[in-house]
Amino acid sequence: MGGNVFHTTATRLSTPELLLLLKHTKTALSPYFSGLEITRFFEEKTTHGDLDVVVGLWTGGDGWKGANEVGTCPSNPSGMKVEKYETIDKDHEWSRKEVREFCGLIAEKLGARKWAKNGMEASFAVPLSVIDPDTALNGEDDVSQLNLEYS
Repeated sequence: MGGNVFHTTATRLSTPELLLLLKHTKTALSPYFSGLEITRFFEEKTTHGDLDVVVGLWTGGDGWKGANEVGTCPSNPSGMKVEKYETIDKDHEWSRKEVREFCGLIAEKLGARKWAKNGMEASFAVPLSVIDPDTALNGEDDVSQLNLEYS
């Protein structure tokens, strides 16, 4: 994930690799986001440059505004309270420190090597090695199932 944000050349993903990465991403992000959508791609497409995922998050406060930031992983202090990010509600006022912690937390959960925040958008450099190629895909992980919502 992250496309050209990290100015590195990435290996293109096969559709099965993309689907395994999506399954990994859904599992890693489900405690923090109630909704997660993959951007549409054509079923006929055989390779993919990256995985784009859209999630919703209330962003009240000044923490998400201002300077762009980049972090390496792991970047969070060992005593950080991870649980607080599982229950963020719409009235929460984010501080810049919390945004950095949250991006670092999501990066760690995804197995990312680094993260970058550009305005209200965050990108994560996740190596393909985070997925287990022996993982079985089931019907809900099938490309045709993913694209049903876009018909």
